[in-house]
Amino acid sequence: MKFLLVTFLILGITACSYEESKTESTEEVEKVSAVQIQVVGSVIEGLTVCFDKNNSCKQTTTEGMVEFDSFGTYSFKVRDIEISTLTIDNNRTIISPYSLFDQNDTLAEQTLLLLHAFDKSETIDDEEVLLTLSSYIPEVQSFQELFDDINESRMLKYVTNDFNVSDSTEHNITINFSESNITRDNESTTIVVPTKESYESLDTIMNFVDLAVDKNVTLDNFDDNYLLTKSSLTSFNLGDKYVVTAVVKKDHVVLQFFDNTSRTTDEAILVTNSDENVLSTTLLDIRFEEPEIKLE
Repeated sequence: MKFLLVTFLILGITACSYEESKTESTEEVEKVSAVQIQVVGSVIEGLTVCFDKNNSCKQTTTEGMVEFDSFGTYSFKVRDIEISTLTIDNNRTIISPYSLFDQNDTLAEQTLLLLHAFDKSETIDDEEVLLTLSSYIPEVQSFQELFDDINESRMLKYVTNDFNVSDSTEHNITINFSESNITRDNESTTIVVPTKESYESLDTIMNFVDLAVDKNVTLDNFDDNYLLTKSSLTSFNLGDKYVVTAVVKKDHVVLQFFDNTSRTTDEAILVTNSDENVLSTTLLDIRFEEPEIKLE
């Protein structure tokens, strides 16, 4: 009897262990891949993205990137200032100002200028916007509140205080939306506002990187292979040789090829083509070829 009881217990434990292992394996297969979101309008670092379902919030990296685990509704903010809410239902999504205000190009262009006005850097017309620790961000509830303050001349003026210095310096900011011009204190800068189509061209780069990531590619028809590794949805490395970064201009996208050996940068304009295996530019083509499947 004791022998039978022990045998029964062993069989029961074995059966339970098998079922647990089977369940874990099923969950792994069904799990949705991480949601990757890149915020651009230049590259936006320090913008807050929240998954509304559990109010989980993250700030964008130096590449403008955040990652989450689920599809759903996401809120975009600068600190606690509400910008917009979007439904994300793709594993990889590029968010431009036009994405945030899909039905209103005017609000999208105003948002781009606001983000550059908020930039912590003194050089606000470059390709990077840093929001972390900026002294140029006003105390308001939402971007809509700022839009409501734009006067008939399409001008917005506001004042901020720099509490990071002992004398709590005041900063006066004026944005001329008609001229795409920002004046901070006594320095005035004109910002180039890209078209909606320029931002949409970034999808071409994102799709090619998805296809070729962690695989070998060639440049034009040369024999040398380069392992393509992803830095963000719109930037990647070609082996140890090149760092390739997409920059959105007014009516086109430029790919910057930084050569790690010579420490120089070449630029080329992205060219549209019908072959998803080729990323074409005015300088060269980056080609990915599916490896042949050898049948035994």
